[in-house]
Amino acid sequence: MTTDKLSYTLADVRLLATIMLHVRDAPSIHDTQHVITAKQAAMKEMKQLHDRECFMPIDPKTMSTTEKNVYWNHLSFLQKRRMD
Repeated sequence: MTTDKLSYTLADVRLLATIMLHVRDAPSIHDTQHVITAKQAAMKEMKQLHDRECFMPIDPKTMSTTEKNVYWNHLSFLQKRRMD
């Protein structure tokens, strides 16, 4: 069995972390079986990424202005998608 190491850019990691927060904090309007199944699938995927140790907490105070702008662009994109 081979174990290939994956590499992520800082922007990828921040985007995935933001998605994880949205999945965790998303309000559930309808708890139909489809929604429950979708949440379980999303949580399973995020757990797999977390277990690979590809994420580490980031202190916003240590981020450069450029990194903060990239983060906010990703976040606003996700919020816009959520509104559509």
